[in-house]
Amino acid sequence: MLEVRDIVKIYQGGTVNETCLFNGFSLAIPDRQFVCVVGSNGSGKTSLLNIICGSIPIEEGQILIGGENITGMPEHKRLRRIGRVHTWDQVLSAVAAARMAKLENLSLDLIYGLPGQTLAAWQETLTAAAALEPKHISCYGLKVEPGTPLWQQRQGAALPDDDAQADMYLWTVDYLAKQGYAQYEISNFARPGFESRHNLKYWQLGEYAGFGPGAHSDLGGVRFAYERDLDAYIAGELRLSEMERIPPLDRDLEYIM
Repeated sequence: MLEVRDIVKIYQGGTVNETCLFNGFSLAIPDRQFVCVVGSNGSGKTSLLNIICGSIPIEEGQILIGGENITGMPEHKRLRRIGRVHTWDQVLSAVAAARMAKLENLSLDLIYGLPGQTLAAWQETLTAAAALEPKHISCYGLKVEPGTPLWQQRQGAALPDDDAQADMYLWTVDYLAKQGYAQYEISNFARPGFESRHNLKYWQLGEYAGFGPGAHSDLGGVRFAYERDLDAYIAGELRLSEMERIPPLDRDLEYIM
């Protein structure tokens, strides 16, 4: 049985001609359309190679590798502050594993605005990430949410202020453009033809269906979400935590925004 535990999203569409087994469950995978998340601590590497051993034609699938901030010991310490445990060497290992599996469509996710981070430190991080030549790079500004451990520590966390984060963002846009990455969404940059279809689905207001407790959908002009109740979902009970019919005018305004 082929175990693929790190595939988290399936891009639907196209001809379904391959099947992958998930611990006894059969899941149809559209040809070359999927996203596999490989943990930067090395998790997922074995599953990645198993995919190749299973002869699934995924050379155009996208592999997401969590890079966040990756260079220099100070950056490691900053990552620890937000609960990350990986290192730069582990990012390199994950990228190497994907390359060895002949998967070239790699995406790196990074975070800027970490505690104590300077513009120079962020520039070093992004330069190192771009040197790996991924097809797609996502750069997210750190947002400290209420109720999180970092929220409790925010007063003494030496977080970059809004102006500092803005400088990091503007430099990112300029630098990645010079490296051949087109910005197609606020936080996402890609080589031509490698834009994330998942991201574009939202920005183009396309319909999508979510399955499972807490999943969100946008179908037939209605946005809705299932309650976070696993037992009810398994029992086939339709319990929605929210539902909103979007008037055409509101949808048009959303598209403009």
